[in-house]
Amino acid sequence: MTTAILKQVLVTLVRRSLNSTSVWLERFSILSDRQIALAFADMLARPSANHSVMALAQKAGLSRSAFMARFVRTIGCSPMAALRQIRMKRAADMLAARAFSVEQIARAVGYRSYSSFLRAFRQVHGYVPEESEGDGQNSD
Repeated sequence: MTTAILKQVLVTLVRRSLNSTSVWLERFSILSDRQIALAFADMLARPSANHSVMALAQKAGLSRSAFMARFVRTIGCSPMAALRQIRMKRAADMLAARAFSVEQIARAVGYRSYSSFLRAFRQVHGYVPEESEGDGQNSD
């Protein structure tokens, strides 16, 4: 199971790297720490799950403080900041597909509060999505 998750992380990183201007070394730095990679893979696989730092630390088999320090050193930000980025990227992709309402997207990426989702989306993307952007209608 661990091997399968790590393979999924690797495939995801390769795909993202192909579509990104970020430095390759940054993308693959996560592979240097297997325990952090396990937690990160879970965040990628289940972004809508009710993740907490403690639950992610347990998945990694680390204490909360060791997990936080290693996560920040490996990923470059806190686990919750990384999770927000993952969720907002997924939300932007869903929004672009125009297959779901903004409220459906908010729930799908793990937000119970619509206003919290809008606030996080604005912080990451610089604007608040309008309902017509993802209204569940394919208007092509």
